[in-house]
Amino acid sequence: MKPITKSPSYLVRNPYSYCFRMIVPSDLQRFVGRKELRYTLKTGYLGIAKQKARFVAGQVQLIFIFLRKGGMDLAKLTDGQIQKLVHQYIKTSIENWDKSFSEEVDEEVNPRPFFDAREFMTYVNSLDNIRDDLIANLNLGDFSMLEKSINELLKKNGINHGANSSLEYRKLCAEIHKAEIQLMPIEKRHMMGDFSYKKELPDIFPEVFPKETESLPQIAEQDSETLEKVLDAFWKESSPHWKPRTVTQFKTCHNHLIEFLGQDRKIRTVDYPDGRNYKDFLSNTKTNRGTKMSPARVDLYLGYAAQVFNWAIKHHYADVNPFSGLQYGKKKRKRADKQRDAFATDDLKKMFLDSRYFGQDKWGKCKYPHFFWIPILGLYTGARMEEIGQLYVDDIKQIDGVWALDINENRPDQSVKTSEQRFVPLHDFIVTDLRFIDYIHNLPQDGRVFPELKRIQDRYTHGYTQWFSSFKKRCGIDANKTFHSFRHSLTTCLLEQDVDVYRISQLVGHVTDSQTTNRYGKRFKPEMLKEKVVDKIDYGIDLSHLKKSKFVPS
Repeated sequence: MKPITKSPSYLVRNPYSYCFRMIVPSDLQRFVGRKELRYTLKTGYLGIAKQKARFVAGQVQLIFIFLRKGGMDLAKLTDGQIQKLVHQYIKTSIENWDKSFSEEVDEEVNPRPFFDAREFMTYVNSLDNIRDDLIANLNLGDFSMLEKSINELLKKNGINHGANSSLEYRKLCAEIHKAEIQLMPIEKRHMMGDFSYKKELPDIFPEVFPKETESLPQIAEQDSETLEKVLDAFWKESSPHWKPRTVTQFKTCHNHLIEFLGQDRKIRTVDYPDGRNYKDFLSNTKTNRGTKMSPARVDLYLGYAAQVFNWAIKHHYADVNPFSGLQYGKKKRKRADKQRDAFATDDLKKMFLDSRYFGQDKWGKCKYPHFFWIPILGLYTGARMEEIGQLYVDDIKQIDGVWALDINENRPDQSVKTSEQRFVPLHDFIVTDLRFIDYIHNLPQDGRVFPELKRIQDRYTHGYTQWFSSFKKRCGIDANKTFHSFRHSLTTCLLEQDVDVYRISQLVGHVTDSQTTNRYGKRFKPEMLKEKVVDKIDYGIDLSHLKKSKFVPS
Protein backbone atom coordinates (compact mmCIF):
# COMPACT_ATOMS: atom_id res chain seq x y z
CA MET A 1 0.00 0.00 0.00
CA LYS A 2 1.20 3.48 -0.85
CA PRO A 3 0.69 6.45 1.46
CA ILE A 4 -1.82 9.00 0.20
CA THR A 5 -0.13 12.28 -0.71
CA LYS A 6 -1.28 15.39 1.12
CA SER A 7 -3.05 13.25 3.72
CA PRO A 8 -2.31 12.63 7.40
CA SER A 9 0.54 10.19 7.87
CA TYR A 10 -1.80 7.64 9.44
CA LEU A 11 -4.04 7.33 6.31
CA VAL A 12 -3.08 4.84 3.57
CA ARG A 13 -5.03 3.21 0.76
CA ASN A 14 -5.25 -0.25 -0.73
CA PRO A 15 -7.06 -0.97 -4.04
CA TYR A 16 -10.46 -1.19 -2.29
CA SER A 17 -10.55 1.05 0.77
CA TYR A 18 -8.62 3.27 3.17
CA CYS A 19 -6.65 2.02 6.16
CA PHE A 20 -5.36 3.55 9.38
CA ARG A 21 -1.58 3.29 9.96
CA MET A 22 0.48 4.61 12.85
CA ILE A 23 4.08 3.95 13.88
CA VAL A 24 4.43 2.82 17.51
CA PRO A 25 7.03 4.95 19.36
CA SER A 26 10.20 2.95 20.02
CA ASP A 27 9.88 3.33 23.82
CA LEU A 28 6.42 1.73 23.76
CA GLN A 29 6.99 -1.08 21.30
CA ARG A 30 7.85 -3.53 24.10
CA PHE A 31 4.40 -2.91 25.64
CA VAL A 32 2.38 -2.90 22.42
CA GLY A 33 4.27 -5.84 20.92
CA ARG A 34 4.58 -4.39 17.39
CA LYS A 35 6.28 -1.57 15.52
CA GLU A 36 3.22 -0.24 13.71
CA LEU A 37 -0.56 -0.44 13.91
CA ARG A 38 -2.82 -1.01 10.93
CA TYR A 39 -6.59 -1.11 10.82
CA THR A 40 -8.97 -1.17 7.85
CA LEU A 41 -11.44 1.74 7.88
CA LYS A 42 -13.96 -0.11 5.67
CA THR A 43 -14.66 2.83 3.38
CA GLY A 44 -13.56 4.12 0.01
CA TYR A 45 -14.67 7.71 0.73
CA LEU A 46 -11.77 9.97 1.64
CA GLY A 47 -13.84 12.29 3.84
CA ILE A 48 -15.26 9.44 5.91
CA ALA A 49 -11.82 7.79 6.10
CA LYS A 50 -10.31 11.00 7.51
CA GLN A 51 -13.00 11.19 10.18
CA LYS A 52 -12.50 7.56 11.20
CA ALA A 53 -8.70 7.79 11.11
CA ARG A 54 -8.68 10.90 13.32
CA PHE A 55 -10.92 9.15 15.83
CA VAL A 56 -8.73 6.02 15.94
CA ALA A 57 -5.57 8.12 16.14
CA GLY A 58 -6.96 10.01 19.12
CA GLN A 59 -7.76 6.78 20.97
CA VAL A 60 -4.31 5.33 20.23
CA GLN A 61 -2.56 8.50 21.39
CA LEU A 62 -4.48 8.34 24.68
CA ILE A 63 -3.20 4.78 25.18
CA PHE A 64 0.36 5.91 24.43
CA ILE A 65 0.08 8.77 26.94
CA PHE A 66 -1.24 6.41 29.59
CA LEU A 67 1.56 3.91 29.03
CA ARG A 68 4.15 6.65 29.44
CA LYS A 69 2.59 7.76 32.76
CA GLY A 70 3.55 4.49 34.40
CA GLY A 71 0.39 2.49 34.05
CA MET A 72 2.48 -0.66 34.37
CA ASP A 73 3.10 -0.22 38.10
CA LEU A 74 -0.30 -1.48 39.30
CA ALA A 75 -1.21 -4.90 40.76
CA LYS A 76 0.38 -7.95 39.13
CA LEU A 77 -1.09 -11.09 37.60
CA THR A 78 1.19 -14.12 37.27
CA ASP A 79 1.48 -16.00 33.98
CA GLY A 80 -0.15 -18.96 35.69
CA GLN A 81 -3.14 -16.87 36.78
CA ILE A 82 -3.49 -15.49 33.27
CA GLN A 83 -3.60 -18.98 31.74
CA LYS A 84 -6.14 -20.22 34.31
CA LEU A 85 -8.36 -17.19 33.69
CA VAL A 86 -8.21 -17.69 29.93
CA HIS A 87 -9.12 -21.38 30.31
CA GLN A 88 -12.01 -20.44 32.59
CA TYR A 89 -13.19 -17.84 30.07
CA ILE A 90 -13.21 -20.41 27.25
CA LYS A 91 -15.08 -23.02 29.29
CA THR A 92 -17.67 -20.53 30.55
CA SER A 93 -18.26 -19.14 27.05
CA ILE A 94 -18.97 -22.59 25.60
CA GLU A 95 -21.18 -23.56 28.54
CA ASN A 96 -23.20 -20.34 28.14
CA TRP A 97 -24.07 -21.21 24.53
CA ASP A 98 -26.24 -24.03 25.85
CA LYS A 99 -27.55 -21.94 28.74
CA SER A 100 -28.49 -18.86 26.72
CA PHE A 101 -32.13 -19.97 26.34
CA SER A 102 -32.63 -21.97 29.50
CA GLU A 103 -34.98 -21.00 32.29
CA GLU A 104 -32.08 -19.87 34.50
CA VAL A 105 -31.10 -17.00 32.18
CA ASP A 106 -31.44 -13.47 33.59
CA GLU A 107 -32.66 -11.33 30.70
CA GLU A 108 -31.41 -8.12 32.31
CA VAL A 109 -27.89 -9.48 32.78
CA ASN A 110 -27.64 -11.56 29.62
CA PRO A 111 -30.35 -10.46 27.15
CA ARG A 112 -31.23 -12.67 24.24
CA PRO A 113 -29.39 -11.68 21.06
CA PHE A 114 -32.54 -12.02 18.92
CA PHE A 115 -36.33 -12.32 19.17
CA ASP A 116 -37.42 -13.71 15.80
CA ALA A 117 -36.06 -15.64 12.82
CA ARG A 118 -34.86 -12.54 10.97
CA GLU A 119 -32.97 -11.20 13.99
CA PHE A 120 -31.55 -14.69 14.56
CA MET A 121 -30.06 -14.78 11.06
CA THR A 122 -28.83 -11.18 11.41
CA TYR A 123 -27.06 -12.14 14.65
CA VAL A 124 -25.47 -15.24 13.12
CA ASN A 125 -24.30 -13.34 10.04
CA SER A 126 -22.87 -10.57 12.25
CA LEU A 127 -20.47 -12.98 13.99
CA ASP A 128 -17.97 -12.69 11.13
CA ASN A 129 -17.98 -8.89 11.45
CA ILE A 130 -17.53 -9.11 15.21
CA ARG A 131 -14.57 -11.43 14.71
CA ASP A 132 -13.02 -8.97 12.23
CA ASP A 133 -13.39 -6.21 14.82
CA LEU A 134 -11.77 -8.38 17.48
CA ILE A 135 -8.80 -9.07 15.22
CA ALA A 136 -8.42 -5.40 14.32
CA ASN A 137 -8.72 -4.27 17.95
CA LEU A 138 -6.20 -6.86 19.08
CA ASN A 139 -3.72 -5.45 16.61
CA LEU A 140 -4.50 -1.94 17.85
CA GLY A 141 -4.14 -2.88 21.49
CA ASP A 142 -7.75 -1.78 22.04
CA PHE A 143 -9.46 -4.17 24.46
CA SER A 144 -12.69 -2.24 25.02
CA MET A 145 -14.83 -4.83 23.21
CA LEU A 146 -14.31 -7.45 25.93
CA GLU A 147 -13.39 -5.15 28.81
CA LYS A 148 -16.67 -5.68 30.64
CA SER A 149 -16.49 -9.49 30.35
CA ILE A 150 -12.83 -9.53 31.44
CA ASN A 151 -13.49 -7.36 34.49
CA GLU A 152 -16.43 -9.57 35.49
CA LEU A 153 -14.16 -12.61 35.17
CA LEU A 154 -11.59 -10.99 37.47
CA LYS A 155 -14.25 -9.96 39.96
CA LYS A 156 -15.68 -13.47 40.01
CA ASN A 157 -12.21 -14.79 40.89
CA GLY A 158 -11.64 -12.22 43.64
CA ILE A 159 -8.97 -10.33 41.70
CA ASN A 160 -8.92 -6.54 41.97
CA HIS A 161 -9.62 -5.33 38.45
CA GLY A 162 -8.26 -1.94 39.44
CA ALA A 163 -5.14 -3.37 37.82
CA ASN A 164 -6.72 -2.81 34.42
CA SER A 165 -3.83 -0.60 33.31
CA SER A 166 -1.01 -2.99 34.17
CA LEU A 167 1.09 -4.85 31.65
CA GLU A 168 -0.18 -8.15 33.09
CA TYR A 169 -3.80 -7.04 32.67
CA ARG A 170 -3.10 -6.17 29.04
CA LYS A 171 -1.52 -9.60 28.56
CA LEU A 172 -4.70 -11.17 29.93
CA CYS A 173 -6.83 -9.03 27.61
CA ALA A 174 -4.72 -10.02 24.61
CA GLU A 175 -4.94 -13.73 25.44
CA ILE A 176 -8.71 -13.59 25.96
CA HIS A 177 -9.10 -11.72 22.66
CA LYS A 178 -7.13 -14.50 20.95
CA ALA A 179 -9.36 -17.10 22.60
CA GLU A 180 -12.53 -15.23 21.57
CA ILE A 181 -11.28 -15.05 17.97
CA GLN A 182 -10.93 -18.84 18.02
CA LEU A 183 -14.33 -19.28 19.67
CA MET A 184 -16.37 -17.22 17.20
CA PRO A 185 -16.40 -19.69 14.25
CA ILE A 186 -17.32 -22.43 16.72
CA GLU A 187 -20.15 -20.31 18.14
CA LYS A 188 -21.45 -19.79 14.60
CA ARG A 189 -21.54 -23.55 14.04
CA HIS A 190 -23.35 -23.98 17.36
CA MET A 191 -25.95 -21.34 16.45
CA MET A 192 -26.62 -23.10 13.13
CA GLY A 193 -27.20 -26.45 14.85
CA ASP A 194 -23.83 -28.08 14.06
CA PHE A 195 -22.70 -29.58 17.39
CA SER A 196 -19.96 -31.78 15.97
CA TYR A 197 -17.44 -29.18 17.16
CA LYS A 198 -17.67 -30.68 20.67
CA LYS A 199 -15.58 -33.63 19.49
CA GLU A 200 -12.99 -31.20 18.11
CA LEU A 201 -12.53 -29.12 21.28
CA PRO A 202 -9.60 -31.21 22.59
CA ASP A 203 -7.75 -30.49 19.33
CA ILE A 204 -8.63 -26.77 19.26
CA PHE A 205 -8.06 -26.09 22.98
CA PRO A 206 -5.90 -29.05 24.16
CA GLU A 207 -4.97 -27.40 27.47
CA VAL A 208 -8.61 -26.60 28.30
CA PHE A 209 -10.25 -29.84 27.12
CA PRO A 210 -7.79 -32.74 27.53
CA LYS A 211 -8.64 -35.86 25.55
CA GLU A 212 -10.49 -38.54 27.47
CA THR A 213 -8.51 -41.68 28.06
CA GLU A 214 -11.60 -43.77 28.73
CA SER A 215 -14.74 -43.98 26.68
CA LEU A 216 -17.85 -42.53 28.24
CA PRO A 217 -20.67 -44.91 29.14
CA GLN A 218 -23.46 -45.03 26.62
CA ILE A 219 -26.58 -43.11 27.59
CA ALA A 220 -29.84 -44.91 26.99
CA GLU A 221 -31.97 -43.18 24.34
CA GLN A 222 -35.02 -41.46 25.78
CA ASP A 223 -38.47 -42.26 24.50
CA SER A 224 -39.32 -39.85 21.71
CA GLU A 225 -41.95 -37.20 22.48
CA THR A 226 -44.57 -36.09 19.98
CA LEU A 227 -44.02 -32.96 17.95
CA GLU A 228 -47.09 -31.37 19.53
CA LYS A 229 -45.76 -31.79 23.07
CA VAL A 230 -42.31 -30.42 22.20
CA LEU A 231 -43.76 -27.45 20.32
CA ASP A 232 -46.04 -26.62 23.24
CA ALA A 233 -43.08 -26.72 25.65
CA PHE A 234 -40.97 -24.57 23.31
CA TRP A 235 -43.77 -22.04 22.90
CA LYS A 236 -44.44 -21.83 26.64
CA GLU A 237 -40.79 -21.06 27.40
CA SER A 238 -39.93 -18.82 24.45
CA SER A 239 -43.03 -16.78 23.55
CA PRO A 240 -42.96 -14.49 26.65
CA HIS A 241 -39.70 -13.06 25.32
CA TRP A 242 -41.03 -12.25 21.83
CA LYS A 243 -42.48 -9.00 20.62
CA PRO A 244 -46.24 -9.02 19.78
CA ARG A 245 -45.62 -8.95 16.03
CA THR A 246 -43.22 -11.89 16.34
CA VAL A 247 -45.87 -13.87 18.25
CA THR A 248 -48.35 -13.24 15.44
CA GLN A 249 -45.85 -14.35 12.78
CA PHE A 250 -44.71 -17.43 14.70
CA LYS A 251 -48.27 -18.60 15.35
CA THR A 252 -48.65 -19.02 11.60
CA CYS A 253 -45.28 -20.81 11.39
CA HIS A 254 -46.25 -23.01 14.35
CA ASN A 255 -49.53 -24.14 12.80
CA HIS A 256 -47.90 -24.63 9.40
CA LEU A 257 -45.19 -26.91 10.81
CA ILE A 258 -47.67 -29.06 12.74
CA GLU A 259 -49.92 -29.34 9.69
CA PHE A 260 -47.02 -30.51 7.52
CA LEU A 261 -45.38 -32.99 9.91
CA GLY A 262 -48.43 -34.04 11.95
CA GLN A 263 -48.96 -33.31 15.64
CA ASP A 264 -48.59 -36.96 16.67
CA ARG A 265 -45.29 -37.39 14.80
CA LYS A 266 -42.43 -38.53 17.06
CA ILE A 267 -39.86 -35.75 17.00
CA ARG A 268 -36.86 -38.09 16.79
CA THR A 269 -38.26 -39.52 13.56
CA VAL A 270 -38.12 -36.13 11.79
CA ASP A 271 -35.07 -36.37 9.51
CA TYR A 272 -33.19 -34.42 6.84
CA PRO A 273 -35.45 -35.53 3.95
CA ASP A 274 -38.36 -34.06 5.94
CA GLY A 275 -36.48 -30.76 6.10
CA ARG A 276 -35.85 -30.70 2.36
CA ASN A 277 -39.43 -31.71 1.60
CA TYR A 278 -40.73 -28.94 3.85
CA LYS A 279 -38.61 -26.38 2.00
CA ASP A 280 -39.87 -27.67 -1.38
CA PHE A 281 -43.44 -27.58 -0.11
CA LEU A 282 -43.08 -23.97 1.09
CA SER A 283 -41.34 -22.88 -2.11
CA ASN A 284 -44.25 -24.14 -4.18
CA THR A 285 -47.05 -22.94 -1.91
CA LYS A 286 -49.31 -20.35 -3.53
CA THR A 287 -50.31 -17.18 -1.68
CA ASN A 288 -53.80 -15.65 -1.70
CA ARG A 289 -52.72 -13.67 -4.77
CA GLY A 290 -51.90 -16.86 -6.67
CA THR A 291 -48.12 -16.27 -6.64
CA LYS A 292 -45.44 -18.46 -5.07
CA MET A 293 -44.33 -17.70 -1.55
CA SER A 294 -41.38 -15.29 -1.51
CA PRO A 295 -37.93 -16.54 -0.43
CA ALA A 296 -38.08 -14.21 2.60
CA ARG A 297 -41.38 -15.80 3.67
CA VAL A 298 -39.99 -19.29 3.15
CA ASP A 299 -37.01 -18.31 5.30
CA LEU A 300 -39.36 -17.21 8.08
CA TYR A 301 -41.03 -20.64 8.23
CA LEU A 302 -37.72 -22.52 7.95
CA GLY A 303 -36.11 -20.27 10.54
CA TYR A 304 -38.88 -20.99 13.01
CA ALA A 305 -38.57 -24.74 12.41
CA ALA A 306 -34.78 -24.56 12.88
CA GLN A 307 -35.24 -22.58 16.09
CA VAL A 308 -37.68 -25.18 17.44
CA PHE A 309 -35.28 -28.05 16.75
CA ASN A 310 -32.29 -26.17 18.19
CA TRP A 311 -34.31 -25.81 21.38
CA ALA A 312 -35.33 -29.48 21.21
CA ILE A 313 -31.69 -30.58 20.92
CA LYS A 314 -30.67 -28.44 23.90
CA HIS A 315 -33.47 -29.98 25.94
CA HIS A 316 -32.65 -33.52 24.76
CA TYR A 317 -35.88 -34.11 22.84
CA ALA A 318 -34.01 -34.50 19.52
CA ASP A 319 -30.53 -35.33 18.25
CA VAL A 320 -30.40 -33.48 14.92
CA ASN A 321 -31.83 -30.33 13.34
CA PRO A 322 -33.23 -31.27 9.90
CA PHE A 323 -33.92 -27.60 9.08
CA SER A 324 -30.44 -26.22 9.75
CA GLY A 325 -28.86 -24.35 6.83
CA LEU A 326 -31.88 -24.58 4.49
CA GLN A 327 -32.71 -20.87 4.41
CA TYR A 328 -32.32 -18.92 1.19
CA GLY A 329 -30.81 -16.18 3.34
CA LYS A 330 -27.47 -17.97 3.25
CA LYS A 331 -27.07 -16.81 -0.35
CA LYS A 332 -24.95 -13.73 -1.04
CA ARG A 333 -26.90 -10.61 -0.15
CA LYS A 334 -26.77 -7.22 -1.72
CA ARG A 335 -24.73 -4.54 0.01
CA ALA A 336 -26.91 -2.75 2.58
CA ASP A 337 -26.70 0.54 0.67
CA LYS A 338 -27.90 -1.22 -2.52
CA GLN A 339 -30.97 -2.93 -1.05
CA ARG A 340 -33.11 0.19 -1.38
CA ASP A 341 -32.47 3.27 -3.49
CA ALA A 342 -32.39 6.76 -2.03
CA PHE A 343 -34.83 9.38 -3.33
CA ALA A 344 -33.04 11.56 -5.90
CA THR A 345 -33.58 15.32 -5.96
CA ASP A 346 -36.04 14.87 -8.85
CA ASP A 347 -38.03 12.40 -6.75
CA LEU A 348 -38.28 14.87 -3.88
CA LYS A 349 -39.43 17.57 -6.29
CA LYS A 350 -42.12 15.26 -7.67
CA MET A 351 -43.44 14.58 -4.17
CA PHE A 352 -43.10 17.93 -2.41
CA LEU A 353 -43.17 20.47 -5.28
CA ASP A 354 -45.16 18.97 -8.14
CA SER A 355 -47.73 16.70 -6.46
CA ARG A 356 -51.28 17.92 -5.97
CA TYR A 357 -51.02 17.14 -2.27
CA PHE A 358 -47.81 18.81 -1.11
CA GLY A 359 -47.15 21.02 -4.12
CA GLN A 360 -50.64 22.43 -4.59
CA ASP A 361 -52.12 21.76 -1.12
CA LYS A 362 -55.04 19.91 -2.73
CA TRP A 363 -55.90 17.73 0.23
CA GLY A 364 -59.59 18.14 -0.44
CA LYS A 365 -61.74 16.57 2.23
CA CYS A 366 -58.76 14.86 3.87
CA LYS A 367 -58.82 15.76 7.57
CA TYR A 368 -56.04 13.49 8.83
CA PRO A 369 -52.74 15.33 9.48
CA HIS A 370 -50.60 12.19 9.39
CA PHE A 371 -50.73 12.16 5.57
CA PHE A 372 -48.93 15.50 5.62
CA TRP A 373 -46.58 15.15 8.58
CA ILE A 374 -45.18 11.60 8.30
CA PRO A 375 -43.32 12.07 4.97
CA ILE A 376 -41.87 15.40 6.13
CA LEU A 377 -40.71 13.92 9.42
CA GLY A 378 -39.20 11.00 7.50
CA LEU A 379 -37.37 13.43 5.21
CA TYR A 380 -35.79 15.44 8.03
CA THR A 381 -35.28 12.79 10.73
CA GLY A 382 -34.57 9.55 8.83
CA ALA A 383 -36.90 7.80 11.30
CA ARG A 384 -38.69 4.65 10.16
CA MET A 385 -42.38 4.91 9.24
CA GLU A 386 -43.58 2.90 12.23
CA GLU A 387 -41.28 4.81 14.61
CA ILE A 388 -43.10 7.99 13.55
CA GLY A 389 -46.60 6.48 13.46
CA GLN A 390 -46.40 5.11 17.02
CA LEU A 391 -45.28 8.41 18.63
CA TYR A 392 -47.12 9.72 21.67
CA VAL A 393 -47.41 13.43 22.46
CA ASP A 394 -45.03 13.13 25.41
CA ASP A 395 -42.43 11.61 23.04
CA ILE A 396 -41.95 15.10 21.58
CA LYS A 397 -39.79 16.78 24.18
CA GLN A 398 -37.27 19.55 24.71
CA ILE A 399 -33.85 18.47 25.94
CA ASP A 400 -31.34 21.17 26.85
CA GLY A 401 -33.22 23.60 24.65
CA VAL A 402 -33.45 21.24 21.66
CA TRP A 403 -36.79 19.81 20.46
CA ALA A 404 -36.46 16.13 19.63
CA LEU A 405 -38.36 12.92 18.96
CA ASP A 406 -37.90 10.36 21.71
CA ILE A 407 -37.86 7.07 19.78
CA ASN A 408 -38.49 4.48 22.50
CA GLU A 409 -40.27 1.30 23.57
CA ASN A 410 -41.78 2.71 26.76
CA ARG A 411 -45.29 1.42 26.00
CA PRO A 412 -46.53 -2.05 25.00
CA ASP A 413 -47.63 -0.73 21.58
CA GLN A 414 -44.21 0.78 20.79
CA SER A 415 -41.41 -1.15 19.14
CA VAL A 416 -38.06 -0.05 17.74
CA LYS A 417 -36.20 -2.14 15.20
CA THR A 418 -32.92 -3.51 16.60
CA SER A 419 -33.94 -1.72 19.83
CA GLU A 420 -32.09 1.45 18.74
CA GLN A 421 -33.89 3.78 21.13
CA ARG A 422 -32.64 7.33 20.67
CA PHE A 423 -33.34 11.07 20.67
CA VAL A 424 -33.69 12.59 17.20
CA PRO A 425 -33.32 16.41 17.18
CA LEU A 426 -35.83 18.22 14.96
CA HIS A 427 -34.69 20.45 12.10
CA ASP A 428 -35.45 24.18 12.38
CA PHE A 429 -37.64 23.93 9.29
CA ILE A 430 -40.00 21.59 11.15
CA VAL A 431 -39.94 23.49 14.46
CA THR A 432 -39.87 27.12 13.26
CA ASP A 433 -41.30 27.17 9.72
CA LEU A 434 -43.90 24.41 9.99
CA ARG A 435 -44.67 25.05 13.68
CA PHE A 436 -44.77 21.34 14.49
CA ILE A 437 -44.51 22.02 18.23
CA ASP A 438 -47.65 24.18 18.06
CA TYR A 439 -49.40 21.29 16.32
CA ILE A 440 -48.31 19.04 19.22
CA HIS A 441 -49.51 21.51 21.86
CA ASN A 442 -52.98 21.52 20.27
CA LEU A 443 -53.36 17.75 20.78
CA PRO A 444 -54.62 15.96 23.91
CA GLN A 445 -51.44 15.71 25.96
CA ASP A 446 -52.10 12.14 27.08
CA GLY A 447 -52.66 10.76 23.60
CA ARG A 448 -50.83 9.86 20.42
CA VAL A 449 -49.44 12.29 17.85
CA PHE A 450 -51.44 10.64 15.05
CA PRO A 451 -54.47 9.11 16.81
CA GLU A 452 -56.32 8.39 13.56
CA LEU A 453 -53.82 5.65 12.67
CA LYS A 454 -55.35 2.31 13.68
CA ARG A 455 -53.18 -0.57 14.89
CA ILE A 456 -53.41 -3.49 12.47
CA GLN A 457 -51.21 -6.59 12.79
CA ASP A 458 -49.24 -4.85 15.58
CA ARG A 459 -48.42 -1.84 13.38
CA TYR A 460 -49.98 1.63 13.36
CA THR A 461 -48.74 2.31 9.82
CA HIS A 462 -50.08 -0.88 8.23
CA GLY A 463 -52.70 1.07 6.27
CA TYR A 464 -50.49 4.14 5.80
CA THR A 465 -47.96 2.02 3.90
CA GLN A 466 -50.57 1.37 1.21
CA TRP A 467 -51.42 5.09 0.94
CA PHE A 468 -47.77 6.11 0.60
CA SER A 469 -47.14 3.42 -2.02
CA SER A 470 -50.10 4.70 -4.06
CA PHE A 471 -49.01 8.34 -3.62
CA LYS A 472 -45.47 7.52 -4.73
CA LYS A 473 -46.77 5.69 -7.79
CA ARG A 474 -48.95 8.65 -8.79
CA CYS A 475 -45.87 10.86 -8.53
CA GLY A 476 -44.07 8.64 -11.07
CA ILE A 477 -41.37 7.37 -8.69
CA ASP A 478 -39.57 4.05 -9.18
CA ALA A 479 -41.23 1.11 -7.40
CA ASN A 480 -37.87 0.12 -5.84
CA LYS A 481 -38.02 3.26 -3.72
CA THR A 482 -40.08 3.10 -0.55
CA PHE A 483 -40.62 5.20 2.57
CA HIS A 484 -37.39 3.67 3.84
CA SER A 485 -35.64 5.54 1.02
CA PHE A 486 -35.97 8.72 3.11
CA ARG A 487 -33.38 7.20 5.46
CA HIS A 488 -31.01 6.59 2.57
CA SER A 489 -31.61 10.09 1.22
CA LEU A 490 -30.80 11.67 4.57
CA THR A 491 -27.71 9.51 5.06
CA THR A 492 -26.45 10.27 1.55
CA CYS A 493 -27.08 13.99 2.03
CA LEU A 494 -25.04 14.04 5.24
CA LEU A 495 -22.21 11.87 3.92
CA GLU A 496 -21.80 14.19 0.95
CA GLN A 497 -21.25 16.98 3.48
CA ASP A 498 -18.56 14.95 5.23
CA VAL A 499 -20.59 14.46 8.43
CA ASP A 500 -19.11 11.90 10.84
CA VAL A 501 -20.54 8.45 10.06
CA TYR A 502 -20.92 7.56 13.76
CA ARG A 503 -23.08 10.62 14.37
CA ILE A 504 -25.25 9.77 11.38
CA SER A 505 -25.67 6.22 12.69
CA GLN A 506 -26.84 7.49 16.08
CA LEU A 507 -29.29 9.91 14.47
CA VAL A 508 -31.03 7.32 12.30
CA GLY A 509 -30.60 4.32 14.62
CA HIS A 510 -28.43 2.23 12.33
CA VAL A 511 -26.76 -0.94 13.55
CA THR A 512 -23.30 -0.12 12.22
CA ASP A 513 -20.97 -2.62 10.56
CA SER A 514 -18.97 -2.70 13.80
CA GLN A 515 -20.95 -4.35 16.58
CA THR A 516 -18.47 -2.80 19.01
CA THR A 517 -19.47 0.68 17.94
CA ASN A 518 -23.09 -0.28 18.48
CA ARG A 519 -22.47 -1.62 22.00
CA TYR A 520 -19.80 0.71 23.32
CA GLY A 521 -19.88 3.71 20.95
CA LYS A 522 -20.12 7.18 22.47
CA ARG A 523 -23.64 8.65 22.75
CA PHE A 524 -23.82 12.23 21.56
CA LYS A 525 -25.99 14.86 23.26
CA PRO A 526 -29.03 16.19 21.33
CA GLU A 527 -27.63 19.74 21.09
CA MET A 528 -24.41 18.42 19.55
CA LEU A 529 -26.30 16.13 17.15
CA LYS A 530 -28.45 19.06 16.05
CA GLU A 531 -25.47 21.35 15.48
CA LYS A 532 -23.14 18.80 13.85
CA VAL A 533 -25.69 16.72 11.95
CA VAL A 534 -29.31 17.91 11.73
CA ASP A 535 -28.49 21.53 10.89
CA LYS A 536 -26.54 20.29 7.86
CA ILE A 537 -29.55 18.59 6.24
CA ASP A 538 -30.10 20.41 2.94
CA TYR A 539 -31.67 18.73 -0.09
CA GLY A 540 -31.25 21.76 -2.35
CA ILE A 541 -34.97 22.36 -2.85
CA ASP A 542 -37.20 25.14 -1.52
CA LEU A 543 -40.07 23.80 0.59
CA SER A 544 -41.18 27.13 2.03
CA HIS A 545 -44.59 26.78 0.33
CA LEU A 546 -45.43 24.04 2.85
CA LYS A 547 -45.83 26.74 5.51
CA LYS A 548 -49.17 27.59 3.89
CA SER A 549 -50.54 24.05 4.20
CA LYS A 550 -53.88 23.52 5.90
CA PHE A 551 -52.13 21.21 8.38
CA VAL A 552 -49.62 23.83 9.60
CA PRO A 553 -50.92 25.79 12.64
CA SER A 554 -51.50 29.45 11.86
